[in-house]
Amino acid sequence: MFDLILPMIITFLPCLFLPARYMGADGGRLIFALFVAVIMTISALPVTARVLQDLKIYRTDLGLLIMSALTINDVTGWIVFALILGMVTEDGMTLFQMGFVLVSTVAFAVFCLSLGAKLFDKILLFLQAKRVPEPSGSLTLVVVTGLLGGCTTVWIGIHALFGFFIAGIMAGESKRLSERTRHVFDQMVQAILVPLFFTAVGLKLDFLKNFDAWLVLFILGIGILGRYVAAYVGARFTGHPSLHSRLIADAHIPGGEMQIVIGMLALEYGVISQAVYVAVVFGAVFTSVISGPLMGRLLRKIEQVDWLSFLPVDHICMEMAARCREEAIRELCACMHSQLDEYSADEIANAVLKRECEMTTAIEGGVSIPHARIVGLKRPVVVLGRSRKALDWNSADGKPAQLVFLVITPSESPSIQLQVIRGISCCIANPDVRSKLIQADSAPEVLEILRQWLYVGRQVKLSDTKPFPTGDVPGASHEA
Repeated sequence: MFDLILPMIITFLPCLFLPARYMGADGGRLIFALFVAVIMTISALPVTARVLQDLKIYRTDLGLLIMSALTINDVTGWIVFALILGMVTEDGMTLFQMGFVLVSTVAFAVFCLSLGAKLFDKILLFLQAKRVPEPSGSLTLVVVTGLLGGCTTVWIGIHALFGFFIAGIMAGESKRLSERTRHVFDQMVQAILVPLFFTAVGLKLDFLKNFDAWLVLFILGIGILGRYVAAYVGARFTGHPSLHSRLIADAHIPGGEMQIVIGMLALEYGVISQAVYVAVVFGAVFTSVISGPLMGRLLRKIEQVDWLSFLPVDHICMEMAARCREEAIRELCACMHSQLDEYSADEIANAVLKRECEMTTAIEGGVSIPHARIVGLKRPVVVLGRSRKALDWNSADGKPAQLVFLVITPSESPSIQLQVIRGISCCIANPDVRSKLIQADSAPEVLEILRQWLYVGRQVKLSDTKPFPTGDVPGASHEA
């Protein structure tokens, strides 16, 4: 709730004192301040997702936490916005009608994100069983679901866009929708729909004429301050370390296209002026641009960890016998039995599989990095498996996994997982490294390839890396 309440308070109060010329023709000061406050709480989920991918932390537990928080924040913000918009657009709304809109909107959102999501999964499973061509089958289902959602919200008395938004969230949470299909959807939206939308916005408004430098700075300031402070306080309140909290807060900064869409609706219904909408657009674009550099700057402050020291030669499986994702994880967990402390290989495997169900750990190039954090583990453990078989890992590029890095880290050291997975991701992003690892003839050769890239190709010195404080575990040497 920090993500919603705090930014609304921080942005609502200053907006009450803005000059009347910034307010729309059809709304009072209170409604205007509420609308701007809600607009400022919405973050750019697609922008943050892209930044996390570029920084190689999207598949980490921290990346999953950020995406989950932003999703909940956006859904809640949209519900509040839709309720206010419904009340503004209905003249002479009685108390009973207001209650109906409130209850129906919340009930619709709850249904879509619970029973509706299960129904969507079943329909998608039916289409897949009938071998309907992909991604056209899934795309058609998503569009039809959006239309039904839009019709439902119009019947309730709120804008159809809210129905499309909830339907999109419901489809996006589906475990049956492959990462490849999601990637195609994203490309279509970014290449076609987003340019068309911005073109339509540009044709409606004269941005230079309505540009107010003072107002742009005001909207930008309260937006960044509200989202950043709320996310940082919430993260610290839940026990996250300072650096992680700052990363989470930076991830909430971008406003992006969702702010622009909501602002457009507020403009259409006469709640805000054109000058305010122009300020919202500039603020959304500016925050989307700066979020990546801000998060990258913070990540550079994290001391590098010698993740290769957690990968002993006997933890490299040159030819996995596994035929599927679950078998591969269990096979790799069995390789690390000597370093699992009081845990069994099955317990570790179950923890990894549970994490895998929340979000696939596949990255591009035929690589996956399944992982889990284990309470009481004394030291991080890394296992590398290579497969000649096509292991389907639900990757965005559709390539089967050939290289699998299994990463197990102590739950008490949340930063170590981020460091290890990011280090592996940066290394394996090099196509030459991937090619050499796949063609290597022995485990010592694999270690030498990784060492050459880490300490020679990247010119990173061992003295610049940070060892894990608990000391070495027998068998963690690089030597054969």
